[in-house]
Amino acid sequence: MKVTLVGVCNHKNVCITCCLRVRLIMEEPKCQICRTELGEVFVTEDPNKMYEDFGPKFKKHRDTIKDKEDSSIFYENKVC
Repeated sequence: MKVTLVGVCNHKNVCITCCLRVRLIMEEPKCQICRTELGEVFVTEDPNKMYEDFGPKFKKHRDTIKDKEDSSIFYENKVC
């Protein structure tokens, strides 16, 4: 997968389109694999990144890459 969505459970095997569709349209903020409630999620192009990798430095710049539809979705960069 070119782009992935990462939550606290670190599952990344689900299509980003499906993840966003379920989260935004169906309003179901849970992991599609383990059903863990996902508060903040991060969209990244790096398949090796874990939820924990998005630390204080990333959070400081959240406002510039926050999703317009859902304030709990954050993009690592503008390409995502």
